[in-house]
Amino acid sequence: MDVNWGSELKEIRKEMGISQEKMAKLLGYSSKHIISRIESGNKEMSTISVKCVKFAYRLYKEGLLSKVDYM
Repeated sequence: MDVNWGSELKEIRKEMGISQEKMAKLLGYSSKHIISRIESGNKEMSTISVKCVKFAYRLYKEGLLSKVDYM
């Protein structure tokens, strides 16, 4: 995991307009508290989850993924 991944996840999540609860559901976590722990640096994410978030964010930035696509 990147040293600053938690803060990067928070930044990405906020820019995309996703709540911690929604991000948890999208990544298959059972609770928004897991996202909170990741963002605060108290929990790591799997490499595949990191790659999925970064890929979705890249699609979002390029305009290929709208908010409707993941809501």
